[in-house]
Amino acid sequence: MNKEARTIYLIRRVQLDSSNALQERLQSVGLTSSQYTAISMLGHRGELSSAALARKLKITPQSMNEVIATLEEKKLVSREEALDNRRVLLVKLTAAGRRQLDACDEIVDKLEEEFLGCLSRKELTAIRETLLKILDNARTAAEADS
Repeated sequence: MNKEARTIYLIRRVQLDSSNALQERLQSVGLTSSQYTAISMLGHRGELSSAALARKLKITPQSMNEVIATLEEKKLVSREEALDNRRVLLVKLTAAGRRQLDACDEIVDKLEEEFLGCLSRKELTAIRETLLKILDNARTAAEADS
């Protein structure tokens, strides 16, 4: 029997180690990784409903509402009624949220350099392409099961 570590185990270890390091670093700016991910998503995609954010972050709508409420208290996001549907509240970054996102992105850039600095640009590109391929395959398999 082969004693090599399973690939899924190695992926999980990297995920855990990087997630713990990210959480630790984001504490210095008063955010959790879920809060950072939410403002990052808003920064790159513009305004979104809380339901859309919850789906993208793979968390429950209730958890997403807690994240948004905290970000709103910190004045990093605001909510406005959608023009086409007054029952939908759209979440968007404030100017303070944009500044916080920029600060967080610097933290994440440094963390990625620490974790991935041992890789060449070619290796990093190959890993990114492979991970995207795995995610696409997992998504396709999940859709086939449902």
